[in-house]
Amino acid sequence: MRKVFIDCGFYHGKGMRLFKTKGEYEPDFELIAFEPMVDVEAAERKHKGVKFYNKAVWIEDGIINFHSSNRRGGQANGIFENPRAKSERVTPVESVDFGNWIKKNFDKTDYIVVKMDIEGAEQDVLEKMVEDKSIEYLNILYVEFHTKQKPGYTALKTALKELESLDLRGAIEWYFRRRRK
Repeated sequence: MRKVFIDCGFYHGKGMRLFKTKGEYEPDFELIAFEPMVDVEAAERKHKGVKFYNKAVWIEDGIINFHSSNRRGGQANGIFENPRAKSERVTPVESVDFGNWIKKNFDKTDYIVVKMDIEGAEQDVLEKMVEDKSIEYLNILYVEFHTKQKPGYTALKTALKELESLDLRGAIEWYFRRRRK
C-alpha cells in the first residue's frame, strides 16, 4: 500500500506544509504537486522530495487557458476568468483529467490524501470524479470551494450530496471554506 499526498494547486506550498503538521502525515508519504505555471526543475530543487506536474487539474487532458490576475488583496490564478481582477494575462497550459490520472496511477488499496484549491475548477473536477468513480480511490479530501469564480454554478450542491451519500471503502473526509466577501 502506497501512502500519497497530492496537492492540487500547489502555488507556494502552503497546503503541503500544513499537511506535514497533521496527524495523518508520516515521512514515508509520496508527495505530489500539480501547478500549471511552475518551473518543474526549480520547484523540485526547492521542495525536496516533491514530484511536480506542470499541469492544471481538470476534467480532460489537453490544453486550456490559464488566467493570471491581480486583484485587490493579491493574486488569483485559475482556468476561469476572475470577475474581480484588475487585469488578467491568459496563457495556454496543459491540463490533466485528474480522475483518470488517479485511476491510472493508483490502486484502491492505496492511502490517498488530496488537497484541492484550484480556483473554481474543483466543482467540475469533483462532479466528474463522482461520475467516473475515481473519488472512491481517495481517503481524505481537503477542498477549498470558490463559488464566486464561477457564478451561477448549480451542480455544486448536487456533487456534495453525492459525495456524502457514496458508500466508499472508508470514510472520506472533506472540508471546505468559503472565500470572504
